[in-house]
This record gives sequence, C-alpha cells and structure tokens, in this order.
Amino acid sequence: MTEKEKMLAGQLYDPSDAELTALLIKARKLARRYNQTDEDDPEQRSAILRELLPNSPNVPSLQAPIYFDYGCNTTFGKSSSCRNANNALSTKRPSGGRASKAYLIQYTLRGGRIQPKKAHP
Repeated sequence: MTEKEKMLAGQLYDPSDAELTALLIKARKLARRYNQTDEDDPEQRSAILRELLPNSPNVPSLQAPIYFDYGCNTTFGKSSSCRNANNALSTKRPSGGRASKAYLIQYTLRGGRIQPKKAHP
C-alpha cells in the first residue's frame, strides 16, 4: 500500500513520501500562481482552481491569498465563496470508521481567516 493510499484510507502515513511531496509542491505552486493572478481574470483563475481541486465538482470563488496542502481532497459545493487568507488542509483521517475530507457545502460564503482542516491525529 502506498503512502498516499494509506493517507486516503485514514491510516498513519509518511508525509515525506516522494509521491506526497510531489503533490504538495504542485498544490503550493498552483496556489502561488492563483495568488498572483488578477481578480479581473476569472478564466485563468478558474483554470488554476480546476487543476488544484480536481475532485471538486464546483469551482469556488476564492479571494487570494489561498493555501492548500494537496488540494485533491478538498471539494466545494455549488456557489461557494471564501474571502481572505483561506487555508485548507485536506488530508483524510478516520471519522467513525470512515475516511473524511475537507469540504465546503453549497451556497457558502466564508469570511476572512477561515481554515477548514482535516488532518491526521
């Protein structure tokens, strides 16, 4: 079982694993690119978020700066919007015998300094 598979299954894993490190670096680069875009360029911002959040069925409205660990485990509901310094840690963990993930429900407007997190114990 790979370290990523362990993480997604809610088991203890090694975050310094090469595959996880590559995912982390990719997410940080995409977040940095997003943070450097202008708000009047929604097409470029949406393209970056689709790559950063591949498992999210909806592209949220996020005000920079944004920060993600892996991004691939974070999903946003319909019409989600976050403002000011968003930090989403999306590592799955055990929750009632099932793995859970960081997500924001639909029609959500989050204020500044919001940090939804799901981290390993």
